[in-house]
Amino acid sequence: MEHPNDITMLELLGGHIPESDQQPLRDHIENCPACRIRCKEFSQTWADLDALKADASQRDLTSRINLAIAGPSKPNWYLDSKPLLRIAASVLVATVLGYFTGKFSVQHSKEYLQTSAAQVLYLDTLLPSSPTGWADPIIETEPKPEH
Repeated sequence: MEHPNDITMLELLGGHIPESDQQPLRDHIENCPACRIRCKEFSQTWADLDALKADASQRDLTSRINLAIAGPSKPNWYLDSKPLLRIAASVLVATVLGYFTGKFSVQHSKEYLQTSAAQVLYLDTLLPSSPTGWADPIIETEPKPEH
């Protein structure tokens, strides 16, 4: 028979191996000095652990062990960019609120409309196509020098 590995030896000491499979293992351990030493060391470890009487019923280590076995997790790009997304959302909300607040805060009274119309008429007089001709001196080109 081959030497039992550590897991098989621990299962034997913990009583997790069926009775029918225990006897060949026990016979090998009795006849093999190296396995006998290992079994004695494992038995001492079990005894020391049993003496501690630690209450592990409140701790579920399965999920932590599975995560450790799975290895490091991939970085989550969403969590890394979360502060930037918050800033972008704040800027967007502020821009929209500012636009609509400004748009609806302007009073469209009769005086406002008259003032706007007067401004448009005044600016119209400065155009080159204006019948007043006020823009002509501004647009006038310099005469070309004669040779």
